[in-house]
Amino acid sequence: MEKFCVAVSSSADLYLDERINNSIFTIPIKYLDGKVFKADCTDSTTSYRRFYDKLRNGRVFRLRFPTKEDFGEFFDDLIEQGHSSIIYVATSSVLSSDYDNAKKAAMESMIKYRKSEIYVLDSLCVGSQKGIIAMKAASYRFSMNAAEAFITIKGEVEKLCSFAVIYDSSFITRSGLVSENALKGGEQLGIKPVLTVTSTGELTVYKKAKSEKNAIMSVIKYAEEHATDKTTFFVYTADNTRNELFAIRLLQEKFPGCSIKTGYAGMTNGILFAPNAIFIGFYAPRIRPETAKKPLKIYADIDKIDNAQ
Repeated sequence: MEKFCVAVSSSADLYLDERINNSIFTIPIKYLDGKVFKADCTDSTTSYRRFYDKLRNGRVFRLRFPTKEDFGEFFDDLIEQGHSSIIYVATSSVLSSDYDNAKKAAMESMIKYRKSEIYVLDSLCVGSQKGIIAMKAASYRFSMNAAEAFITIKGEVEKLCSFAVIYDSSFITRSGLVSENALKGGEQLGIKPVLTVTSTGELTVYKKAKSEKNAIMSVIKYAEEHATDKTTFFVYTADNTRNELFAIRLLQEKFPGCSIKTGYAGMTNGILFAPNAIFIGFYAPRIRPETAKKPLKIYADIDKIDNAQ
């Protein structure tokens, strides 16, 4: 018998069968397409391809993240369906209002439903790596209660090292990652920045590599030197199969017999990180942030724009 359920936002990029088989529930992030808000989705291949075609052709999409009220309705519905114990895996609290909104809503729902318990986990991550964490948390739902699983997965979170390799430089300025001068210089030199999330959940540039393949190779080299578990990796692509296959082949060569989970990065991550981004994740000690640099606040900046309107 399941002792709790797991919840996460749609930016975790989990597929329908993964959600059903692991009792994982998702609250949708929505994007504005024309005058209509549509839910982020990786299950509909046709919608997914159409979305990325528009993105590559210059369409600029706005995102709408769940509010405290959205989370309140989401948690209340789960409890009324009989899921009185919930673990919600939130985006890094440094980068997004996701954690704070979920935390506040959870407190109100637990007051309303006295016998319920909702644990909000700061994943210190963004994007597809949240899905890996959610599935890991769900694997404990038969053997542990929610409190025990929350403590256990919190320790796992601190060891997940994840990367987002950015290829399409035009999208970097839209997200506010680099200045226009830095962008022009990078384009002339063919520099591809590799982003990662630090030990405190901040988004930072780990390495600048010349060429797409060197960017991927720099991540694999980091895994060779630092990965605590050299058997399990994930590679998600934002609709860029060629580079995904290169990353998978390189991982298989460097780590024979390793398990590699593959999938598509969803629409939210396509908007934030570009249609040609590729996400590579593995378990390793996280990179510590450099004190001289401020965190790159992609998610938080978009939240502020939406809230101001």
